Amino acid sequence: MNIKDFKTQKNEEQVKQTYDKYKNFSQDQLMQELLRTVSIQKQNGTFDKQQLTSMLSMIMPSLTKEQQERIQVLLNNL
Repeated sequence: MNIKDFKTQKNEEQVKQTYDKYKNFSQDQLMQELLRTVSIQKQNGTFDKQQLTSMLSMIMPSLTKEQQERIQVLLNNL
């Protein structure tokens, strides 16, 4: 296994862990968690809107139009 394979495997594990953590959250709970996380990251100086936008763009196709619009409004307000 080379370093690239290791990083890919590690990223896949992180995605699975994140999915497992949030899979039973309601839409409102997810939004609250996102806002809480952004607030903490801003306080720590680690918030990266570009990284968040990139991550959200990967999941947007699987969302309903209404969900996409809510996320877009949320992003615009950050």
